[in-house]
Amino acid sequence: MKEIKSKCIIIAYLTTCLQLFINIVFTPLLIKNLGNHEYGLYQTVSSFANNLSIINFGIATIISRNIIKYRLENNKKKLENFLFLGTVITGIISFLVFIFGLLLGSQLEVLYGNLDSRDLNIAKIMYIYIVFNMVIMVWNNMFSGITIGYEKIIVSNGLKLFRQILRILFLIILLLLNLDALFIIQTDLLISILLVSAEMIFCFKKLKIIIKYHYYDKIASREIFLFSLASLLQVVTNNINLNLDKTLLGIMLSTDIVTLYSPLLLIIGTLVTILQVISSLYLPEATKLVLEKADGETLTDFVIKPGRIQSLIGSIIVIGFLFYGKNFLILWLGREFEEIWFATVIALIPTMIAYVTCVANIIIDAMLKKLARSIILIITAILNIIITITLVPKIGYLGAALGTSISIILGNIILLNYYYKKIIKLNVRRMYKEIFSGIFSSALIAGGISYILTIFLDNSLVSFVVKGFLLLGVYFICLFKFGLNNQEKSFLMQFRNKIINQKLAHHR
Repeated sequence: MKEIKSKCIIIAYLTTCLQLFINIVFTPLLIKNLGNHEYGLYQTVSSFANNLSIINFGIATIISRNIIKYRLENNKKKLENFLFLGTVITGIISFLVFIFGLLLGSQLEVLYGNLDSRDLNIAKIMYIYIVFNMVIMVWNNMFSGITIGYEKIIVSNGLKLFRQILRILFLIILLLLNLDALFIIQTDLLISILLVSAEMIFCFKKLKIIIKYHYYDKIASREIFLFSLASLLQVVTNNINLNLDKTLLGIMLSTDIVTLYSPLLLIIGTLVTILQVISSLYLPEATKLVLEKADGETLTDFVIKPGRIQSLIGSIIVIGFLFYGKNFLILWLGREFEEIWFATVIALIPTMIAYVTCVANIIIDAMLKKLARSIILIITAILNIIITITLVPKIGYLGAALGTSISIILGNIILLNYYYKKIIKLNVRRMYKEIFSGIFSSALIAGGISYILTIFLDNSLVSFVVKGFLLLGVYFICLFKFGLNNQEKSFLMQFRNKIINQKLAHHR
């Protein structure tokens, strides 16, 4: 099981690396190919359509959680009945996404009156494709939830990896044939249809799931309703913090400002994805611990182990951007994007602190205690809206970054950790201490040393690569000296020896 989880983690991070590759390599190419105006239009419409994601209801998580529960209980009848209930709810959600999508789309002309008739027509066509894609993704969430519930996480993660590979291939075609932004949206829809079909076939043919109505399960229905309500509030919050900024900037300022600000959200979103990428892998184990009524200290230990992996990666990303972020933005997008460095740092630091403990959210999901967390986050999201609307007219996009940062600090860091401490008895002080122990200081020292040693270098690509390798080299040395604990060092040594032995065996 440990070997399977290790493979799943590798696939998950490989998927994220490909997503990062798309963001870093293709974003400047797309801006150059499409132009600032069309790329800004594409980002604006995508951001506007993402408001539909609030109708997700967290169906994947609740399906996974209950499948794990009924499989542990060896209750086939309840499992079949729950799958029927989940299918009905997924159908309702997909219908709501479609209906609300049409209603929301009718407001495009009202909200974006600053667009000319040609841009408005293109925006409407883009929007229709995005709505259909979101309907497909609702069903994708259901079948992914089933796959994870049966602990076939390697299949679910493998399909996500395949999605990124397909997307890279299609983006290359777009650039070679000089196609427009509509092609991106159309190919995203095609990829979604292919992958949901593949996962659906896997669930029925390999897992041999049976979706069958036996009786009305009042308890399961109540659990789903409360969990879905909590998920709705949580998705609203995430949508506000990570997407609404672009919508508001598009309404209050211009699509050109959206183009300037979009990389900031892309960087923040990428960090969140990197830190959250392995959290779903721990849902089966978290569910088992909750059903076994594990105490607070045991649950704290459960959060710390993946938390240190997330801290190890998140710390060097934040420190690296702090020292070399301007250089990165200039090389990535051009000198005109250098100005967003400060706004990005403002949002990047609290995001990292908040999301290194995101496995705690999996415990909340397993306990079905998501509603209180969601209420906390929705209150802070409202604060984000107020701050953004107030500050944007005065200080531009920096006001949006401040709104997002303050919201994360108040909601995800202060109030949520208080909730973890009081309700699920996590030892928050020990959790953060052990997650960051030796790791953040290693990243900070590595950043300082590498910056001093490379201060004489220019901002060229070659110099940036040298800076990056030096930063990582010093970081790894610091980690082995005082950052990693004995168990982590032992694991890395075993991993190294395994690779060496495989190479020796291959040469023989």
